Amino acid sequence: MNRKGSGNNESPVLLIQTNLLAKIPHSSTVVCLITTHVRKDAEILKVHLSTGDANLNQPCEAMIDQVRAIDNRRLTERLGTLPDELAVQVKETIRIVLDLE
Repeated sequence: MNRKGSGNNESPVLLIQTNLLAKIPHSSTVVCLITTHVRKDAEILKVHLSTGDANLNQPCEAMIDQVRAIDNRRLTERLGTLPDELAVQVKETIRIVLDLE
């Protein structure tokens, strides 16, 4: 999903909240920010996304340590869906980073 930033800038985000919240009137969505600054030394904090994953046009990383709730009006377009194995990796990394085990 793309989100509108300041000015006319848009940057991709990864929606991570349960689909159950889509069924109720709720003005925000929980997301992880996505960056194009790929770093190999921070694997515990990030999940690598390759070109083509969820229709991304370049390698990126979902920053699991950058969880935010953003206003739904800032979500501008759906880019795609993560492959199942990446979705599992995101969930596992969230559990580790947030100490939910």
